[in-house]
Amino acid sequence: MSWVPVAIQTKVKTEQRTRAIFLAQEIMEDTKHCELFNLPLPNWNFPDFGWTVNRSDDSIPNLRILAVRVWHNERPNDITAFDTKAMRR
Repeated sequence: MSWVPVAIQTKVKTEQRTRAIFLAQEIMEDTKHCELFNLPLPNWNFPDFGWTVNRSDDSIPNLRILAVRVWHNERPNDITAFDTKAMRR
């Protein structure tokens, strides 16, 4: 029975990590859409999760570098990171 707390903790951590991946994907898709159509970013509200979105210019005109980071507030050092580039229209 000593493995039960470890199994539960592993399950919770896996669920939090999976949710962070889905949120990072959602934020990245929204950010790419906003970049393509020159729209402001939405005001995301994801309880229990923190995130950052960094947008910077590339050396190519109208190309932006996008970086999304998402983490569960209980594990701020366990960061899910997505990076991509988007071309503005």
